Amino acid sequence: MLAVGLPMLLVGIGNGLGLGPLTALAMQRIAAKDAGAAAGVVNVAHQLGGTVGLAILVTVFAAAMRAAPVAVNALQHGVTAGLHGAALLAVGGMIACAILIIPANRRGHLW
Repeated sequence: MLAVGLPMLLVGIGNGLGLGPLTALAMQRIAAKDAGAAAGVVNVAHQLGGTVGLAILVTVFAAAMRAAPVAVNALQHGVTAGLHGAALLAVGGMIACAILIIPANRRGHLW
């Protein structure tokens, strides 16, 4: 339980701490007349990111289950691969923020 519960807890904390500031950052320089459309685009991006991320993780999970050396351990193998994939996606997101979002915001050129 700890092997799955702890990563899921970290995912929840990361979503809570990450999505709010990213939404505020995306909306900070939007004109009042465009705020509704911009909020819709931001929400669609949040939804698509979760959907595409989940699709990738399910694919990794299924591939790892099929490649498991012993059929009895296939579920464990798939879950482990899925959690490793989630960690890689999280690190990739942090790198993308560090390269694309943070420098642009410091220069004042974001949005």
